[in-house]
Amino acid sequence: MKDKFNTWNHRTARLQAMEPPCEAKSLTLLLIVAACHSLFFPHMAVAASRTLKAGDVLGISEHLILSGDDVLDVRGTATKSCRIDANGQQIKTTAEWRGWIKVNYCEFRSLGSAKLAALDLAAFGQGDKIIIENSAFHACGPFTFPTTTTQARFSAITF
Repeated sequence: MKDKFNTWNHRTARLQAMEPPCEAKSLTLLLIVAACHSLFFPHMAVAASRTLKAGDVLGISEHLILSGDDVLDVRGTATKSCRIDANGQQIKTTAEWRGWIKVNYCEFRSLGSAKLAALDLAAFGQGDKIIIENSAFHACGPFTFPTTTTQARFSAITF
């Protein structure tokens, strides 16, 4: 009987020696939680003001949603245009958005799709809230503007 007990203790000691320390367990749990979050919430949006200087390129891997006082300020020039590579994502505003969009000399690539609007914007308030000038849209989806949105100005746009 003593031999069986010693064998059991020997196996238990080996298993305990193979068990990872507590910090490794915590890291494993954190990684599992992060993986589940990205699985269940894959289309979370990037929200924040964005400013592009002349020649900048912005790659979007998630919808760009403007809310609150967020602004999108793209400052391309005739000699150094900016580019937004959207990978099928969209630029949209929330109902409480109070900021502004000003885009000059920008190439929009793959913004939206046949089923997803490239721009889904609603602007309310005084003055021009949405200004897009001297810009081109390549392989982009349609635009969506509520009929009450009158604060938008587009000029010198190519599709």
